[in-house]
Amino acid sequence: MDMWRPFKAVADTAFTHAKIVIDKFHLVTLMNKALDEVRKQVQQTLNNHQRRKFFQIRLLLQKRAEELTDEEHEKLIELFELSPALEKAWELKEEFRDLLQLDDVKEATRALKRWYKEVIKSKLIPFYQVKKIIQRWEEKILNYFKTKITNGFAEGINNKIKLIKRIGYGVPNVMNLRRRVFNSMLSY
Repeated sequence: MDMWRPFKAVADTAFTHAKIVIDKFHLVTLMNKALDEVRKQVQQTLNNHQRRKFFQIRLLLQKRAEELTDEEHEKLIELFELSPALEKAWELKEEFRDLLQLDDVKEATRALKRWYKEVIKSKLIPFYQVKKIIQRWEEKILNYFKTKITNGFAEGINNKIKLIKRIGYGVPNVMNLRRRVFNSMLSY
């Protein structure tokens, strides 16, 4: 589930005995948004040439450290020398992504507490705001480590339905849309 309060309210009402799990995709999205906020803040303090460089690395910052080529890694190091705050923001994002790879809920809980302390030490407002959101949803986030369940399959089906609508130029007739969706899902 994502962290939209109306979803939680419905889930709490409709599924009283179910464990609600926050999907890690939404957590990574939060981290990337906070990182991009820090990038934008830093970018505002730079000259035009440096600003262009910082704008161009938006997507590079979202990549996992192990997915970076040597050239990309060098580019980040060069920019981190201009901004230790951006480097710390990237490290916080990477630490959180590493945390999501843990298998044990107790280990994840300890890692999350350490991450909270790192956020406080960083004094990066966008990450402090993310920390507050994560603390609010902590129980549901930690359920992920107990179940390892994600919304990946459901999100995939939703994307397939959107694609079918787009291909059909909106498919104004609901019954036709239903038929198209069912026909396309027969392979699942």
